[in-house]
Amino acid sequence: MPFSRFAPATAREDLARLRAAQEATGRHCVIFFSERLTSRSTRRALALVRAGAIGEVVETIGLGPHQIGLTARPAWFFDRARSGGILGDLASHQMDQFLAFTGSRDARIVAARTENRLHRDRAGFEDYGSVLLQSDRATGYARVDWYTPAGLGSWGDVRLTVLGTEGQLEVRKNVDPAGRSGGDHVLLVDGDETRHIDCQRDPLPFGEQLLADVVARTCTAQDPALAFRAQDLALEAQALANRPAGR
Repeated sequence: MPFSRFAPATAREDLARLRAAQEATGRHCVIFFSERLTSRSTRRALALVRAGAIGEVVETIGLGPHQIGLTARPAWFFDRARSGGILGDLASHQMDQFLAFTGSRDARIVAARTENRLHRDRAGFEDYGSVLLQSDRATGYARVDWYTPAGLGSWGDVRLTVLGTEGQLEVRKNVDPAGRSGGDHVLLVDGDETRHIDCQRDPLPFGEQLLADVVARTCTAQDPALAFRAQDLALEAQALANRPAGR
């Protein structure tokens, strides 16, 4: 059973071949979108959205800042062809969350951009990326970067904002700048009140679900079609961002 923590492919053609092999063999191929699958606050927020807590989802905004830790990065990390680029890598998590929270089976990339502002001595590397996408249900925006300062005390102040027709919520996955300790915070605003929901003790069933899937040959832990499409959207955004001007 292939299991990928990083991007399972760095080009759309390679991902298509992997997906075809998975469909032909029926074997499990799991893409570990940890920002949703093993994030207590994100799982709680998704349950709230699916229960109708904020009405119909109109838009998601996903922010994925990261700390680069130069001394711990291998040479291939700075090679866009081998790493997949910042959108093909980091933004795949935001694509996964967009599909999940909006209930979309597909989407299109409207615009994408990448830059290198802080590491210009490393040719071809990208430390900033943004994506605008749209489905038949909602729109989404994602921003990822390698700018997180060491003083934060976390690898990134990762956030997800979901706008609904009857409310809104924000997921603060790693830190709460307002001063609450730890991570996994959900801030929910609806027609009645504003609530802070502490999710630090919520269960994380992904591992157990995956093991059960392997035994029963089911797909309850992750929908493979949506996982492949989320990664494909990230690679599509990466290709669009790197397209030469005028093409």
